[in-house]
This record gives sequence, structure tokens and C-alpha cells, in this order.
Amino acid sequence: MDDERKSLADEFESSFSSGNLKYFDTHEFIEIIDFFLDQNETQKAEKAINNALIQHPNSTSISIRKADWLFETNNFEEAEKEIDYILEIDTNNSEANELKGDILIHQENPVEGILHLQKALVYTDEKLELLSKIGVELIQIDQLNKALQFFLKILDEDVYDEAALYNSTYCYELLNQPDKAIQFLNKYIDKNPYSQIAWHQLGIQYKALEKYENAIWAFDYATLVDDAFLGAFFEKATCLEATDRHHEAIDIYKMSLKIADPTAWAYYRLGDAYAKIGDSENALTNYFKAIHEDPMYGKAWHKIAVTYNNNSQPEQALEFAEKAVEIEFDNKDFNSLLARLFLKLSNYEAAENIYENLISLEVEDSEIWIEYAILLKTLGYEDDAIELLLKSLAYFPKNAEILYRLTGCLFKKDKDLEAIDLLREALKLDFNKKDILKLNYPIIFNSEIVQDMIFAHKFQRKFL
Repeated sequence: MDDERKSLADEFESSFSSGNLKYFDTHEFIEIIDFFLDQNETQKAEKAINNALIQHPNSTSISIRKADWLFETNNFEEAEKEIDYILEIDTNNSEANELKGDILIHQENPVEGILHLQKALVYTDEKLELLSKIGVELIQIDQLNKALQFFLKILDEDVYDEAALYNSTYCYELLNQPDKAIQFLNKYIDKNPYSQIAWHQLGIQYKALEKYENAIWAFDYATLVDDAFLGAFFEKATCLEATDRHHEAIDIYKMSLKIADPTAWAYYRLGDAYAKIGDSENALTNYFKAIHEDPMYGKAWHKIAVTYNNNSQPEQALEFAEKAVEIEFDNKDFNSLLARLFLKLSNYEAAENIYENLISLEVEDSEIWIEYAILLKTLGYEDDAIELLLKSLAYFPKNAEILYRLTGCLFKKDKDLEAIDLLREALKLDFNKKDILKLNYPIIFNSEIVQDMIFAHKFQRKFL
């Protein structure tokens, strides 16, 4: 069919160039125009439309192509006027209603647009593409249950439609109905047992529910159907890691690197699997291979830094941590590691700048707030440290370590009443962490008032 359309298009261009345009019937002109539009050759499409309307001035089909051309060339108002005129003459025209729907959706009027698409659906024999388009638009306006019904209708007509299968599962995910998704996929597999996509999607649903053994079973079937299905192999490997079967996961990652071109992601996952079994040498080897494949793979740079840091090599870690932050400057985890490395290496000014930035981002790691407070105190900014710890309580009101540290700071500033309230709360939350106060403020810890509170709390706990 494409060859026939191209042949007609070539014939049109040849006769147009000669100045003696031959006669083409309406059907032929439609094929010519559609060919040019599909090829995004809008100027040629315009020539074909103009000449088609000269030869067939009353053709609704060609007028619809003109409206389509106007739409494709961003002349939206003119396209709508043209299509409205056609609909006045032929209100039930399927192509006109579909294009009207497309125009309204583009104009951010999806509800009215979908109504026209549904009207087009009634009067067309080519229903599957329209069903899919309506379903996708319903997802966009959060009409998920309705969207799902359209995709299920497609599967009733064509069980092999993979896009409809994906979209159906996606609707269940958006509806947060994994059990229904699993039920749907199992029924689908009964009809089409050799669908690797369905088995893969079933595994993903089980994985989301942390039913890892069921997920592994489903991914195994996906790879039985398609023994080069890398996505299923990778998903199985992550499930194996989740169940602490890291050696099996390593075997899968190694196998994947043999059957397909190596990727940074695969090397990175292999490195992580080695890290989880304490093999830092092989972990580093694969992280380095990841950045060789993709020098902008920030996660691999970060994990190299983590590995060196865990091996008590902060100087080596620093270079890689800085590169990770350079690649993803707003990544909180990357910045947190870099700040801690600067702190370890006594580069307090650099550490302070990063901690300040992290706090401004309201990072959810309480250790960052505590470390920054310790740094401020070390630099002699005790009032700033107190202010920071007080602010942190809004995010971590039940963090005993913050309360003990703040207690010491406030006692030191002779704010005994506030300190007593905080110490009482800290003792309730975690009595065993009182040594934080002892290590950092030994004089205050051994004071009569603090010892009395500790004794009273210990006595109270004994008889509760």
C-alpha cells in the first residue's frame, strides 16, 4: 500500500512540475495527500490539497484533509473553522469528528474533545486506533476506570495488541489496584500464554507487592518465551537481591552483559550486587566500567566514592564524590556524602557551604542536621547550632539525639527551664542515648540537676 501511495505521489509531482496536471480521482488525491502528511512534507501536501479542491470542489474527504493540513501546520483557528463547516453539512462524519476532537484536546478542552472522539467511534469501521486514543486522553484527565474499559475493549477485539495490554496494566497501577492487575494478567495469560509482555507485567505487579518468589516465577516464564528478554532478566535479578540471593543476581547480570551490548546500568547493578556481599574490589571494578560506558552516570561515581569512604580512603573518595555532585548538583544523597567527606578531611568551610545548602532543601536525613550543628559548634557558632537544632525539631520531634544535644547547649547557655523540658522528653524517648550528653557535655551531665533527673527516670522505669 505504501508503495502504491508513493507511486501516486511521484506521479502527482511529475505532472505538477510539467505544468500539465493530470486528473486524479478523489480516492487517489486522498492517498497522495495522506502520503505527504505522513512524510511531514506539508508544502507538497498543500499543493496536492489545492489542486484536489480544484478538481473536486465538493469533496468532503479532501476538505477534511485541508483541515488536517491546517492543524498540522499550526493554523488551529482556520482548521477549526474548516472542520466546523464540514460538521454542519455532515454531523456524523467520523474523520471530521476525530479531527475536531484532536483540535479541542490541543486547545486544552479534553472533555469536549473526547466527546467528539466518541462520536467518531460510532461511525467508523476502524475502531481500535480510536479506542486507544480515547483511552489515553481519559488517562490524562484522571478518568482511569473509563480509560481502562476502552483498553479492555481493544483486547477483546485483538488479544495481541501490546499497547492495550500495557495501558490496561498502567491503569490498574494508577488506580493502585495491584491485586486486580494480577487477576487481569492471569486471565490474559490464559488466552495468550506466550505473551512475554504479560508475564513480565505480572512479575512487576508481584514485585510491587513484595511477593518476590511469585515475581521471580513470572519473570522466569517471560524469559522462557523470549530468552533474550533483558528487562525480565534484570527484574528477576533485583528480586533476587531483595531476597538476599546476591550470588544468583550476579550470575544474571553477568549473563546479560554477554547476550547484549554492555550498559552503564548493568555494570552499576552488578557492582551493587558485589557490594552487598562485601566484595568491594569487584564492586569498584564494575562501577568503573559503568562510568567508562557512560561518563555522566552519576550514581556510579557516587558509589565509587561510597566504596572508598567505607574502606577508610576519604581522600580517594573525594574526587569521585565531587564528580557525582557535578553531574547531579541537586542530588541530596550525593551532596550529603560530599559534605561528610569534607568534614572528615577537615575542610570545614567547604563542608559548611554544602550543609547549609542541604538544610535549605529541608533534607530528611536527621544525621545531616546533627552533623551541621556539630560543625557549627566546632567552629564556635554555638548560637547558630542551637538555632539549627531547634529548627530541626520541626522535622524530627522524636529524635532523642537531637534533644540530648540541644539539652547540653541550652544548659550551657543557662536556659535551664527549656533544657529540663527537653531532657525529660529525651529520657522518655531513649534513655540509653543519655551518653550523648555525657560525651559532649560531661560537666553538665554530672551536674546535680541532670543526675537527679536521670535517677528519677531510672527509678520510675523500674516500677512501671
